[in-house]
Amino acid sequence: KYSTAMLAEFHNVDTGNLYYPALQADFNRHKDFAIGAPAPNFRLATAAGDSVNLHDYTGKLVYLNFWKSTNGLSLRDLAYAQDLIHRFENKKIVFINIALDENEQAWRQLVKAKSLPGVQVRAPSGGLHSVVAKAYAVQEVPAYFLIGEDGTFLNTKPKRLSSRAAIDEINQAFGKASTYTSSLEATK
Repeated sequence: KYSTAMLAEFHNVDTGNLYYPALQADFNRHKDFAIGAPAPNFRLATAAGDSVNLHDYTGKLVYLNFWKSTNGLSLRDLAYAQDLIHRFENKKIVFINIALDENEQAWRQLVKAKSLPGVQVRAPSGGLHSVVAKAYAVQEVPAYFLIGEDGTFLNTKPKRLSSRAAIDEINQAFGKASTYTSSLEATK
């Protein structure tokens, strides 16, 4: 909302229309992933066989991790998820790991054998071309998103699970969505 208002103001200043068309095109390409934009909802099956959707976690921070069991970097980062989950066990945060694996059985076996932490779900088919991967514009794994308690994007490129800075970033994110939303409301 704030960016839309700024772009409109700039259009009034750019009377020669020299820069506005390029800025408008760039804005349109990225607005769905702007801080404060609603994160796309999804309904995915868990490794346990039930299903969850993003809206189930309204009121909590959500750290989304898109990964594949055949990607070494993804597997390495999952090992750090256990520590983060332990550090934040009394906080309102959930770690959702969305597997983009084509082989469902191999994914289920890995989740069970490694006792992978957090909410483990899988895109039903298509991998990087699945509906959920396209909704989040995921082009490679691992890919991460930090979603506020109100279901809006806080960060579309947060620190990786294995980064020590992820702890600070998550701590600073609590309550940020409501603060950000309040500041937007005040600018109206």
